[in-house]
Amino acid sequence: MNNFFLNGLLFWAGFSLVLLIFLLVRLEQLRRHYQRLMGVKKGNLQNVLEGLITRLDKGEKERQKLTAELANLKERQKRYLGRWGLVKFNPFSETGGKQSFVLAILDDLKRGLLLTSFHTRTGSRVYAKIIESAKEKSFSEEEKLAIKKAEEKGEK
Repeated sequence: MNNFFLNGLLFWAGFSLVLLIFLLVRLEQLRRHYQRLMGVKKGNLQNVLEGLITRLDKGEKERQKLTAELANLKERQKRYLGRWGLVKFNPFSETGGKQSFVLAILDDLKRGLLLTSFHTRTGSRVYAKIIESAKEKSFSEEEKLAIKKAEEKGEK
């Protein structure tokens, strides 16, 4: 009976030793994994949190800077001459075809320029007008149509 008790004790001692080694290995794996997740080789949780707060502050400053740059770009884009409208027409009955044209080039604020070309048998003339407002009254019907086409291009 003594032998039986001793053998049982040795079995459980060996089993406990193997289990202890397994748990220590697993604990070390978990510790390394935790350090990788936290991005820290040495230090404690307070250092990790302070580092995260510093990174958040830098990120917020960068976000504010990018927001200001985006607002600046949006404001500059309004003055970009990106809308255009072209109308071809025949102003004189003695010429054939629609070889004269009006080209309206506008920005988002509906300012820009008009190029008008009149083609006759004896030559061509090109005129330019500055557009301060698309609501001006001194435009011909063709110029008004070109301006309308340019405004519609930007709305799509």
